[in-house]
Amino acid sequence: MNKADLIIEKIKASRAVRILTHVRADGDAIGSAYALARICRALGKQAAVSSDGGAPDRLKFLVEEVPTTLMAEDLVISVDVASPEQLGALKDEWVDKVDIKIDHHRISPDFGELRWVEPDAAAAGELVFEIALKAGVTDPKTADLLFAAISSDTGSFKYSNTSERTFDIARQLKCWGADTARISEKLYENKSVREAKADGYIYSNMKFAHNGRLAYVIITGASKEALGTLDEDYGNASSLLREIEGVELAIAAKENDDGSYKLSTRSKEQVDCAALCASLGGGGHVRAAGATVTSDVIEGLILSLGEVLK
Repeated sequence: MNKADLIIEKIKASRAVRILTHVRADGDAIGSAYALARICRALGKQAAVSSDGGAPDRLKFLVEEVPTTLMAEDLVISVDVASPEQLGALKDEWVDKVDIKIDHHRISPDFGELRWVEPDAAAAGELVFEIALKAGVTDPKTADLLFAAISSDTGSFKYSNTSERTFDIARQLKCWGADTARISEKLYENKSVREAKADGYIYSNMKFAHNGRLAYVIITGASKEALGTLDEDYGNASSLLREIEGVELAIAAKENDDGSYKLSTRSKEQVDCAALCASLGGGGHVRAAGATVTSDVIEGLILSLGEVLK
């Protein structure tokens, strides 16, 4: 019996399922978690989704009305959560209760009784797709959620993690009735005024180092307040910088309320972002990863990258 079948059996044997995803939830996290909740409900179970901070405004179109509390929950599943730290404020309450871990990050420490981790998968949505397929939950709404999850983590199928399997799954989701045009418009052509202001700040304050191979921007709490923007409005910062000609590595450093900085890194071919961020206590994918650091680390990090970006 493969992992998808085992997970379905565990869901069937449960009464109620708590689904956890990571802090600062992205499209893959939100789409995968709510698709899994639909699978649970289709199998006759209660299901609730929890994440520290919930869905950002731009992804709330994916959120379904599901209960936040459950009666006698007896199965806990984490989705797209590489490490306990990624649970944020939910870590202390839930990490030791995780029964099933579904993830696709290359650096993914063990937790949970049943672990399904596939680093070659482009998104956690690809794994949840397998569960949906085997459970027979192939309705258009589930297809929409999974298409959004996979499209988000592949940059609309343009990143190097996009595989033949990814395209085949997208084809099947279209056959299930996914409204791919609407989902794509919501994900990529629905920028808020706040996000537009954030983009302007990024371009106006970007800096370069190491012969233009590194582009970075530092986003302070004061600058966010002055513009009337939120942390979530800068989610595309490192991707915008990576698009610039000659840039191999892009770093966006966003100040948190406690004065620390959340680093978001994106690379093209040369830099392993997962390894870089793991060395800073974070993690992620080869071409996209993150970490939280103190302000004094940032300057030293930028200088040290000269050896990597020769």
